[in-house]
Amino acid sequence: MHPFLYCFLSFSAILLNSSCNLMLLQEQPSAQKSNTPLVTIDGQTDLFSYEGHAFTLPTATAADKQDGEITSITITPNILDESGNVRSGFEGVNTITYSATDSDGNVGTSSISVTVDVPFCGGTGLFGDPFMICTLADLNAVRYYIDTYGLYTLANDIDATDTSSGSSTREWNTASGFLPIDTTAGVIFNGNNKSINGLNINRPETDYIGLFSQISSDDLSISNLSFSDSTIVGKNYTGLLVGRVASSIVNYIDNVDVVSSSITGLDQVGIITGHALDNIRIRETNIDSNSSVAGRRRVGGVLGYASDGVSVTYNESYASIINNEVSQDIGGIVGQAYDAFLLNGNTYSGTITVENGTFSVGGIAGHSAPGPLYSTTFINNNTSTLTLVGCASYAGGISGTITQAEMNGNNANFSFNEPSCSSSSVGGIVGEVFFDIASTSVSNSTISLNVSTNTTGLGGFAGIIVLYENIDFTNISASGSLIGNDYVGSIVGRMKRYDSTENPLSIDGTSVTLLSVGTNSGDPYGAIDP
Repeated sequence: MHPFLYCFLSFSAILLNSSCNLMLLQEQPSAQKSNTPLVTIDGQTDLFSYEGHAFTLPTATAADKQDGEITSITITPNILDESGNVRSGFEGVNTITYSATDSDGNVGTSSISVTVDVPFCGGTGLFGDPFMICTLADLNAVRYYIDTYGLYTLANDIDATDTSSGSSTREWNTASGFLPIDTTAGVIFNGNNKSINGLNINRPETDYIGLFSQISSDDLSISNLSFSDSTIVGKNYTGLLVGRVASSIVNYIDNVDVVSSSITGLDQVGIITGHALDNIRIRETNIDSNSSVAGRRRVGGVLGYASDGVSVTYNESYASIINNEVSQDIGGIVGQAYDAFLLNGNTYSGTITVENGTFSVGGIAGHSAPGPLYSTTFINNNTSTLTLVGCASYAGGISGTITQAEMNGNNANFSFNEPSCSSSSVGGIVGEVFFDIASTSVSNSTISLNVSTNTTGLGGFAGIIVLYENIDFTNISASGSLIGNDYVGSIVGRMKRYDSTENPLSIDGTSVTLLSVGTNSGDPYGAIDP
């Protein structure tokens, strides 16, 4: 063969004989080839898992166009057992090396990092011996065991600030923050009076957002837990603790405290949970004044939406509540209560800020209505100190709108100073009352008002009452000032009745010392429409 032809062919094969050059005078014998294979690992190269947990190593490919066929690929060390679970003895950071050998015996390598955590710092997860959670890694591990083992206890305060760094692909450390834990199995989670600090979730286009995304179980208890300096952003069903929670039997979320935290969502947004339904009991939660919740509809200082038998008792919220788009159902404790059994002993003190045109806004509940389970909602012994900012209709110191309820022992201090706000139906206890099932009573309540708006239908007790049967006001005192536009009444701004009752309002033991100013002002009504 001509030497220059040999040089050309050798170069085409990407193996150039060392003697082949412009001065090549003679053909040289072929030498053994020594180029190493190129190993390419698919996917991420910085991975995490837990001892005893199922784990799949990424696949890899190897090629050597210079030397021919790849004869083998090996992975060392072998951290997986025969079932694909991470073996014991590999806690910490492991360098996993992929090695490829070609037909000439040349070896190429590439590596990944796999960090193995030993989940939990004690316990078996079984009755009487809960898994103990000492670190953020332990908290994250709950997602892998919760469908089999349901008992967990915090052993330490948990520093979750790493959930906001976004520096890796770990479930708590992506740009979207902590990945919510989802379960339909039972969970008994005892916070043991410890705190989770700095939890971050940033998933504005995702529903069911919180430490837990959804819990649907008849074996449920979350208690004695606090959160601080946490930021949660979701879409619908968003809360700090759980996005949505349900149980067909009575179960409890109680003694959960929140400090300096913010929750933002769209519909069904609350500081503790977005939506609680069925027989959930939420009680004795406490949210401080440095916390806030924001959303469009069904937004509350404890929960966004309570339905189908939920009771909400002895909770305290001092959070700022922000309605960031015109809608409805904004409340200091609960945004909307539908077919909820009981709102009792709750306290709200803070500011609710609404977009102009939003309606059904209240210091305890934005909107309360009965359903097939409970024909009457009991709203008793609640205290509200509400400052309302923005132009809202159907606004009240206790509830914005109610349909068929018993309200006893509630106390409201209601401030609403928006002189240019042309809204309708604002009351010291309730903005709009609509009764179409049976007579309703409001009793043993104290109201202090500082209201100055351009509202039509402004009352010391209720802005407007629409009813088919009687309503009783008993042992209620109201003081302060009411300045409105039209239909301003010391007790009711405007009454609409749909039966033949000549006097549909029963007043017994009431004490009204209100300055009432407006066209068609009166005592006790601003106006009665037949």
